[in-house]
Amino acid sequence: MIGIRVLFILFFVAAAYAESIPLDRVLAVVNDDIITMQELKEQVGVTRARMRQQGTPMPDENLLQQKVLEKLVFEKLQVQSAKEAGVVISEDMIDQALNNVAQRNNLSIDQVLGKLKDEGVNEKVFRQNLKDQLAVQAIIDRDVKGKISVSDSEVDAMLERLGQTGQSDRTYKLSHILISTPDDATQDDIRAAIARAEALLIQIRSGDLSFGEAAVRYSDAQDGIDGGGLGWKTPDQLPAIFTEALGPMEKGDISPILRSPNGIHILFLEDIKGADVDMHMAIQTSARHILIMAKTPVEVRAAQERLVEMRTEILAGKDFAELALANSEDPGSAAKGGELGWMNKGETVPAFEQTMDRLEPGELSQPVVSQFGVHLIQLNERREIDVSDKLRREKVRTQIANRKSEERYEQWLRELKAKAYIDYRIPLEEL
Repeated sequence: MIGIRVLFILFFVAAAYAESIPLDRVLAVVNDDIITMQELKEQVGVTRARMRQQGTPMPDENLLQQKVLEKLVFEKLQVQSAKEAGVVISEDMIDQALNNVAQRNNLSIDQVLGKLKDEGVNEKVFRQNLKDQLAVQAIIDRDVKGKISVSDSEVDAMLERLGQTGQSDRTYKLSHILISTPDDATQDDIRAAIARAEALLIQIRSGDLSFGEAAVRYSDAQDGIDGGGLGWKTPDQLPAIFTEALGPMEKGDISPILRSPNGIHILFLEDIKGADVDMHMAIQTSARHILIMAKTPVEVRAAQERLVEMRTEILAGKDFAELALANSEDPGSAAKGGELGWMNKGETVPAFEQTMDRLEPGELSQPVVSQFGVHLIQLNERREIDVSDKLRREKVRTQIANRKSEERYEQWLRELKAKAYIDYRIPLEEL
């Protein structure tokens, strides 16, 4: 949701990036920008094509236009926010984004540009669109993701909750409907939203509306236009009120009405499966070294000669630790006889790690040059350890952060809209 949505629906959106847009009716003013009827028609066409491709129920034309216009308003607000923040996107960054579009669609950049040309899409306007997307992503990274933190206690609490509910090995495919309430909602606002949700729930459960149709027509969530699909989610990616509601639910069930600070929710559990629970093993290495710092070629050669002599002494029975204590210029390990402790993959510089990986336990290397100087390495031992718990904690931490980011993103959008000047020149119901 927060990532850049690459606009490679090029097969549908030729008109959306035409070189020039004729002067036409202004539908809405968004701060110092406008949305025209031409823009709306183009984006309605794109949305309609995507919905057909995804099999999403199609609403009537007037409602579809209203939903798309609201989405355009939010897109304008995000681009404006990035500009106000002074976000700078270089041509190199746009080139990289274009390259990403090509790679994701298994095409070369020339093929992408060829398709743009064939579809009547102007490359300059397409690049400007990519630039806007990159700028929006940058401001989201700063104002949304940049303000998210996850503590160890939150990870512990989530792991404990998953264990208690028996949901730690489950993954849910969900759709959802949101009836939003304002940040300063009164009790009347909340009661009205609950009443709307209850009426909607009756229609869904009676079969008068499919869940997807209800989401397209009535959900206030950004994903409502696509049928409310949230995709596959693990419990730690969801708000606590969602995971608690999912506990007793079976495939095909619809939740009761749920209330959160954002509004009133209804969940549809499309499918459920067990999560892959694998044991993850990692190799750790214990080694010690003697470092002679050297930068110039002359210093490197002199260090290599010294370490060759020390290597000979060690092979003849001299104690490695004594030589490290007396000669090593690594302040972190010299006092410990050169011991580096247990190291994971990637914790040392490549030249050091590659040499160390080729050694057998007890074996001494030849002098090894790195950016720090010249090393003499001895491998102590290797071991295989189970890092499943560590990886699980990292996964839970990431998923909690993603959930917080999504919640913060929705709040950020509401804040942008609340501060903005938005003037609908044509009432939504008259579109």
